[in-house]
Amino acid sequence: MFIFLIKELREERKITQEELSKRSGVSRNYIAELENNKKVNPSFETIYKISIALGVEIRQIYVATSDIAKLKKLLQESIDETKINSQETIKIRQLLDRLINFKTE
Repeated sequence: MFIFLIKELREERKITQEELSKRSGVSRNYIAELENNKKVNPSFETIYKISIALGVEIRQIYVATSDIAKLKKLLQESIDETKINSQETIKIRQLLDRLINFKTE
């Protein structure tokens, strides 16, 4: 499964969903569903069109959830090594979840 970073990339560029739709030829509703991770298997062509419209490489648009699990494990190991207190750990995890727009257990 993948998490799409379209919303974050779009907002960084100060582009509305409507503008991205016009630039990419992908419907605004479909873009919204991708941004909310309601569509999990878009075609390569769709992601390619969106990446061109955003001016980014395709690999910048998505992250595999398995990669997220690995990142969280590495983060936890780093926290354990540096002995960051539990409140800081919770804040770091929450921030990571918000940054990737995906809540994991």
